[in-house]
Amino acid sequence: MRIIFVTATALLMSCAPAGDETAGEEAEGKVIELEYQWVDAALAGNVESFAAFMTDDYVAVSDGHTTDKRTWVDAVRSGRHTNTSVELLNLKVHLYGNTAVVNGDYTQSDLVNGQEKWVRGVYVTTWVRRNGRWQAVASGFSDLPDP
Repeated sequence: MRIIFVTATALLMSCAPAGDETAGEEAEGKVIELEYQWVDAALAGNVESFAAFMTDDYVAVSDGHTTDKRTWVDAVRSGRHTNTSVELLNLKVHLYGNTAVVNGDYTQSDLVNGQEKWVRGVYVTTWVRRNGRWQAVASGFSDLPDP
């Protein structure tokens, strides 16, 4: 039996289409647009729309904790987590076929369990395109210290 190890980057790179710059630019624009629409849904408290941006197996990692889609959506639906403002900055998209990785900076004000919280940080979200539709599969957030 032979075991073959493939890194995630090598696997993603093997899926990347060769030389279609226009399609790549369109996909980059679409994914950035989705990032902003996802934030808008959260700010508007539109739980169904907010949830639709994520795959069912979505997971977020922040401050050493993981949160699945159901838990995050339940927190938004119940009002335990309310975004009051979010600003996305310096977004960069890296395309690998039907996978896009977005990284950037953010500032955010929230009400978490009734307490105000303001953070600035960096994040990365991985999007996949299935059946012509982009959805987030994973995100990682890291707060930055106050300036």
